[in-house]
Amino acid sequence: MASPTRVEAIASFDGGMRIESAVARPDRYRFFDQLAGEGHFISRGGGYSYAAASFGAGATSIDHRSFNRILGFDTATGHVHVEAGLTLGDLFAFLRSRGWYLPTQPGFPAITVGGCIAAECHGKNQLRDGCFSAQVASLELFHPAHGTMTLSRTQNAALFELTCGGFGLTGCILSATLIARPIEGSQVEVRTEAVDDARALPAVLRRHAESADFAYSWHDFNTSAPGPGFVMSGTRAGAPDKAASTPRASDLRWDTRSAFPVAGWNGPTASLATALYRHLSLRERSPRSVPLFDAMFPLATKGAAYFKLFGARGFCEFQAVIPESAFAPFCDAVWSRVRSKPIPITLASAKLFGGDQRFLRFAGSGVNFALDFPRTEAAPAFLEFLDGLTLEMGLVPNAIKDSRLPAAVARRAFPGYDAFAEQLRAFDPKRTFRSEMSERLGL
Repeated sequence: MASPTRVEAIASFDGGMRIESAVARPDRYRFFDQLAGEGHFISRGGGYSYAAASFGAGATSIDHRSFNRILGFDTATGHVHVEAGLTLGDLFAFLRSRGWYLPTQPGFPAITVGGCIAAECHGKNQLRDGCFSAQVASLELFHPAHGTMTLSRTQNAALFELTCGGFGLTGCILSATLIARPIEGSQVEVRTEAVDDARALPAVLRRHAESADFAYSWHDFNTSAPGPGFVMSGTRAGAPDKAASTPRASDLRWDTRSAFPVAGWNGPTASLATALYRHLSLRERSPRSVPLFDAMFPLATKGAAYFKLFGARGFCEFQAVIPESAFAPFCDAVWSRVRSKPIPITLASAKLFGGDQRFLRFAGSGVNFALDFPRTEAAPAFLEFLDGLTLEMGLVPNAIKDSRLPAAVARRAFPGYDAFAEQLRAFDPKRTFRSEMSERLGL
């Protein structure tokens, strides 16, 4: 192998999985030409997956971050050709200086383009904009047994569908051509509306999501009522500012997240913080103007302290698409459980989703609801309870956000589980690309 490897301790971002893994950091494409017959591999980007999707299972993790160039930009169509290791923040700065942006991207700028494709990430308004693959025109994929292939909806279409949201298991994504949109304003006009009861959320959220550029909610599940909170929505406003500076993001990585040996989140601190956050958020002026960067990447400058307070043990996140008809019963069940067997809920947030779900992608129609809580002795039983709700109510879990999701739950929760596994093995019978996550899920 052209690039030397070294064994390193790598952890999932949530702290739930830590493994000694071989890592290669190539900076030349000839590295990929020499992979044939040399074992098992998996691509790795910024390392922000909550699951161990880019390391483990005896595979060599291939760090793509040296492949971070912008290869071309068509000002007529907005198509931008980039290497997979390019970060969203760098791409945002490049596009904004030319009056363009990507509407669908997760909330931290150090995540890579390749990671977004492999995880099929969503943005601030999936109902309107879809998931990340909706803005992927084509991509280049490398596999030792197949060479470098161009994939799109018209060329190698089946493999394109398998790769988008395929967790890197079809090979190394080398580059992608993305579809940007013109920026209609350099500011975002943000509105906040109180929601007294989370069970009433879907109708309120739909009203915002259908008319805004982004819409999501936040709720307090540490109270004597089921999830009071607010809906926050935003619409681009003002003239595009191509010269605007890009703020420096916090130094938040999987290793810096776990730097504190002792967790700061517990029952009293979570109750106090969520009550205070709800109070202050509802007191903010509405509408108010927020820079586009802050709206696209809300965790860039403000999220580090929240995650670091989970300490070395880390946290758990449960995220699922819940059918709208099941959302109120789901909220009732969670609130009752938290009241009877207390566990501090540090985050409860929702977005509205639309469209079809395929393979193991986090998609479908309903309410995307996320819960964060510390990784304590009570967490495993609470996760098992949530697994039960997932199967009972027909929820779609987010496999990339759960470092312990059992194969038995995944098989029943994802209707396309068997089709994904069969097509993956047909393309790569040797299962050259694998990770702890893929082996845990039985793929």
